[in-house]
Amino acid sequence: MSRPSTRSQSDILITAARPAPWVRWLPLLAGTLWGTAFPAVALALETFTPFDVAFGRAFIGAVTLGAVLLWRGALRYHFPPATWGRLFVLAQAGAGFFWTFHTLAVRYGTPVNAAFIVGTYPAMVAAAAPLVVGERLRRQDVVSLLLALVGVYLIVGQGEVRLFKSDTALGDLFALLAAVLFGSYLLLGRRWRGTLGVSSEELTWYTFVFALPVLALLALLDGVVPALPTWRSAGALLWLGCMTTTAAFLAINEGMRVGAVARSSLHLFVFPPVATITTWLIFGTALSGVQWIGGGLVLLGILLAGRS
Repeated sequence: MSRPSTRSQSDILITAARPAPWVRWLPLLAGTLWGTAFPAVALALETFTPFDVAFGRAFIGAVTLGAVLLWRGALRYHFPPATWGRLFVLAQAGAGFFWTFHTLAVRYGTPVNAAFIVGTYPAMVAAAAPLVVGERLRRQDVVSLLLALVGVYLIVGQGEVRLFKSDTALGDLFALLAAVLFGSYLLLGRRWRGTLGVSSEELTWYTFVFALPVLALLALLDGVVPALPTWRSAGALLWLGCMTTTAAFLAINEGMRVGAVARSSLHLFVFPPVATITTWLIFGTALSGVQWIGGGLVLLGILLAGRS
């Protein structure tokens, strides 16, 4: 006769609620997808304007994810006013104003400076996590953070990033605002998760929907008429909307929901080496030894954070 189980009902519920081990690596998937966005944006800009690209990826994300949620009957819209207000704030921080300031950073500064400054938002999240969400930042996390930051510096600027000079100051300021905004999106999304009462999919969808009016207005005010799209630019925009927007935001929102914010954010440092390698593969841009060393440091920092 088999022995009866001695597990209590609470033990069973705790085990059932524990997320699968692979879920904690979802921020790494998000960072990888965001890394492919840089060459994809370059391809889309062959015929589209910068603000058209920002609006297009949000529109595609809202339509595709919204269709899935409606088909599953998983899209809710009866929320108290406080929830609507927080969803609107998160949408502007994570998409509307973030993509706007990111675009302005490239326009009024340099792509290298913008990539480096915006790329520091995982460090901002890790540093602010103890204050905002009450997480303890361990020594291993600090070492991972420093390794990744040095790696990003070597990848993006190859040791020659010059910030806030007279000719790039405005663009660098926009890049810094973009980094602060997206870091706030990640931190506030985690802090408010218990009171929002929405799923990761709903949070992602409302992020896109509430960002659309801002992005549409900026695209109209820009006044630049885009050229007729090619298969190449249209395909790039579709990739941006479906993969680097919908799939990446779903991954980061779910990963941040179940994992430690500080360590999860460190996984996002993967996007600079991915962006560099995919740009090399698509455009044949030569990579220096310094960039390969930087990529190695970033991956070492991510692996060290993953062991926490």
